Amino acid sequence: ADVISLVDQEGMYCLAVLFVRQGKILGSRSIFPSKTKYDSHKDILASSLMQFYLEHDIPSEIIINQSISEKRIIQQALMEAQNRQTKIKDRVVSYRAKWLKISVANAEESLKSKLSSKSSISNQLRDLTEALGSKQKLKNLVCFDVSHNMGDKSVAACVRFNEDGFSKKDYRRFNIEGVQPGDDYAAISNAIERHYKRINQEKRNLPDLLIIDGGKGQINSVKKVLQSLSIEDQMIIGIAKGDRRDPKNDRIFIQGHKDPIDMTGRDSAKFLVQSIRDEAHRFAITGHRAKKRKQLLQSDLESIDGIGPSKKKNLLTQFGGIQEVKRASVDDLISVDGINKNLAEKIFNHFNPN
Repeated sequence: ADVISLVDQEGMYCLAVLFVRQGKILGSRSIFPSKTKYDSHKDILASSLMQFYLEHDIPSEIIINQSISEKRIIQQALMEAQNRQTKIKDRVVSYRAKWLKISVANAEESLKSKLSSKSSISNQLRDLTEALGSKQKLKNLVCFDVSHNMGDKSVAACVRFNEDGFSKKDYRRFNIEGVQPGDDYAAISNAIERHYKRINQEKRNLPDLLIIDGGKGQINSVKKVLQSLSIEDQMIIGIAKGDRRDPKNDRIFIQGHKDPIDMTGRDSAKFLVQSIRDEAHRFAITGHRAKKRKQLLQSDLESIDGIGPSKKKNLLTQFGGIQEVKRASVDDLISVDGINKNLAEKIFNHFNPN
């Protein structure tokens, strides 16, 4: 059975799912569904059920902590979608009632933790707003960073932070081509230009704050790019690493000011900027490593005499990736268009030297 509870507090909702199999609780998960002014409590529970089971198998029994008006319709829709039997129950006793009590407690605790985190984020954003002297509260922040290996295969990353924390669905990576090796100014400018061109094209609102990993030089470079796009009112700050790369010595610069901002007594604001910078750095590095790993693996295949771009494409298309090519037998390899027995043996021996 899946035991599902929906609770709300201060305008936020939490859906807790308790996974019970053969009478044992195997785990749980908390989800925070969004709400519109038209949604009732029961509407949110009903839509959350449908959404959850679009991505998960339905169990034989679904226990919920309140009745929903379209229970039979939803139950039938879930069974037809997955061709399995299930029953939705909102009145239970005995050990099922105990499971439901645990599920409700999990939902309440998760929601309490989420609200506490949101309150902390709100305080950090307020402190940062005050530290930067912004007239409006900063709620929507983006940060850019670049990862490269001596300029080879540079990848820029953009992460977004809002009142709910990091918004990972809005993360973006940019493959940087045509810049001088190690030229971070050009790489970050390239990514900024592409990102803000899209904002203009889609007529979206600018972020409240743009954070750049770097100092005054990077800020000035980015500012020129934005001016070329007729964007004049974007607030920009840069965070530069301090002496010995000690976070305590990080300096924060704001456009139009020569000296770094005095962050004395603004620990929470400084920590927030550092956290966002570090997340952008992590996202950029993982993207760069993945790209370089793919390059190395595919180059390994091309190093085999007789394998060109066309045959490489056929191999990767048929097997789904380089690891599957490495595991393929000679007979498997022969089945690929353009691969004869001689070439198949070369490929097999290349990846299986022993």
